[in-house]
Amino acid sequence: MLIPTRPSAFDIEQTALCVELCENHSKPYAFVLNHAPPGTKLTKSSTKFLQQNGGTVIDAPITYRTSYMAATTVGKSAPEVEKGDIARREIDALWVAVKNLVAEKAP
Repeated sequence: MLIPTRPSAFDIEQTALCVELCENHSKPYAFVLNHAPPGTKLTKSSTKFLQQNGGTVIDAPITYRTSYMAATTVGKSAPEVEKGDIARREIDALWVAVKNLVAEKAP
């Protein structure tokens, strides 16, 4: 299960509920930071906190982009509505990271 969370104390605190559900049902999980300002102290410290508490954090955060919000209003994805390729590169990087994590954890 991918658990999306923003790099903020309030959002990260709430991930404990999802983690508990995953652990109670023996399901693997990893965190994906979203609305994450790239390269900031906040994003780095949030990642470190989640990792220190035993969590896997996907190393492909999703940044704050209005195209992600705009896309949902028309039933599309950000890469479909955004001019340029930044959102597409972020989503592609996320998928690569998820596939690598799954392959790494496979028996």
